[in-house]
This record gives sequence, structure tokens and C-alpha cells, in this order.
Amino acid sequence: MFKVLLVEDAPDQRALIQMVFKDADDVYTIDEADSGTIGVEMSKNGSYDIILLDYMLPGCSGMELLKKLRENGSKTPVLFMTAVKNATLTIEAMRLGISDFILKEGAFQLLLPAVVKRILDKIALEKRLKEVEEDSRFQAEKLANLGKILSEILHELRNPLSIISTGLEALRDA
Repeated sequence: MFKVLLVEDAPDQRALIQMVFKDADDVYTIDEADSGTIGVEMSKNGSYDIILLDYMLPGCSGMELLKKLRENGSKTPVLFMTAVKNATLTIEAMRLGISDFILKEGAFQLLLPAVVKRILDKIALEKRLKEVEEDSRFQAEKLANLGKILSEILHELRNPLSIISTGLEALRDA
């Protein structure tokens, strides 16, 4: 079960988004905040897998909330939702680490479950890749240590074999 924080001030939008997620899949629990201020508090108190964040909010804009999240060290993925077509705004949000953004045009709500799934799948793959890389480093260290041990064993075996070989040559020559 994935825990989602939906920060959206429009009640009709919140209801539509809830309905779309319920129709799409039953793996999401969605908590709602109707202002940026409440969103900040809920994000501090809850452990969310993703935050769906509207830009235009009362109390605290989506951008301000995003800044506060990042200042508090939150790495929670954020899907930024905006009706404002502004490249500067989008670039600033990307600098602050949003996972993706979606324009609030037409029936954008229908796209949300697929976009959220893609973001969460990407995060899971990145986590798995990190685990595999760490395991590979660990295995490489083990192989390097094994190589050192084998090298020392071979060195220790060469000394007596060298003495035996010299002794056999001396016996053969005598």
C-alpha cells in the first residue's frame, strides 16, 4: 500500500483525484491537505511515498511548500501539478527536486495514477540498482582479498618447493 499526500485546495479536484486513484488501483491511501500550511504539517507528521502538490495554494504556495520540504531534508518524491504554463516556474521546481510535473489541462486527473506508478517504479529500480552496486562492490572486495590470500599462499609454497628442487638437483648431480 502506497501512502500519498494530495495537497490541493480545490475540493472538486481532490474528489476527482481520489476517484481516479480508487478506480485505477486499490494500492493507494490518499491523505488530503487543502492548503500549503496544512500540507507542510502533514508532510512533517506522515511518512509518504509521494506528494501530489498543486502550485496555487492558500497559506503557502506549492513552491514554498516544496522549498520547506527540501530544507527539512525530505527526499519524498513530488509530482508538481500546475495550470500555470511558465518555464521558469517548472525549472525552479526541477531544481528543488520534483520527480515530475503535470499541467492541469483537460482530464489530467486520469493520467495521475500512471504518472505516480512510473515515479514509484523508477524509485524502486534506483533503490534496487544501488543495492546491486553495493553488493557488487562487496563481492569485488571479497575477490580482491581472496586474491591476496592466494598470492601469499603461493609465495609460502614456492619457498619450500624451491628448497626441495635445489636439494633434488644437488642429489642428481652427486
